[in-house]
Amino acid sequence: LREPGRPLYGSYAVQPGCFCGCYADVTGTVGMDGEIRFVSRLKEAATGEAPFTPHPADSLPALSDLRQALENWESGRICTLPAPIPIQDRVHMALHGSALADFINRVQLAVTGAQISATCLSNTALGLPAEVRVADVFLAYTSANTLCTVRCSGAVLRSALEWTAEFLNEESGGFGIDRRFLRPKPRYFHYDFYAGIDYRLDFTREPGSRVVRLQYGGRDILPEDSFTLCITNYRRAGGDGYGMFRACELLKADPVPVAEHIIGYLSGRKSPQ
Repeated sequence: LREPGRPLYGSYAVQPGCFCGCYADVTGTVGMDGEIRFVSRLKEAATGEAPFTPHPADSLPALSDLRQALENWESGRICTLPAPIPIQDRVHMALHGSALADFINRVQLAVTGAQISATCLSNTALGLPAEVRVADVFLAYTSANTLCTVRCSGAVLRSALEWTAEFLNEESGGFGIDRRFLRPKPRYFHYDFYAGIDYRLDFTREPGSRVVRLQYGGRDILPEDSFTLCITNYRRAGGDGYGMFRACELLKADPVPVAEHIIGYLSGRKSPQ
């Protein structure tokens, strides 16, 4: 959301939106009564104003060295995959699955040893090329999420899947993303992909009754069943409406970002299958 400025809870708030499309110009004036009054506006990045010019890299040797070290690290080759791991259209992936999400879940299961894993794909996630560099991993997994292993009941698992399934609605001639997850900004990361369970979602049914198959090890999952589930710290905290996970017992919180685990997983074998 873009908010040019307004009083909020005794303070003053501005929000310039995402991806640096604009910035906030804020002026504060202290009155005789000691109260600070603000005036602000949002300025588009392309306003014709002279852009900010940072110091040349060679004028800051220490930062120049750090920047070069970072670029060398990011361009470092990790491994060669048998084939690229693509990312497809969001509706297609919700209906048919995602090779990239499957791969991330495989890493999460290997790292945590959980029975079930869930992951989502960020709004700007890209697939992995066959020749994987460090930078490619951070383009595929763009958040700083860490992993939490929780004790999850069958009832909570079904509830989470039902909330995931509200991502799509039936439309004339096919399916589309529900408006709630497009406004005021796209939230493609709402849709979770699972590994370790056999499940099916029917998007033609009414919300709350879209999980038509939910099995583990070949048998139906009952509400009182219990599993170890690997999710991100964002989901564990109830991010994007997944409050049902707050009730799960936390078994382990891993402090290492998921992207670093992916790098370690790929580095451990020359040709991941």
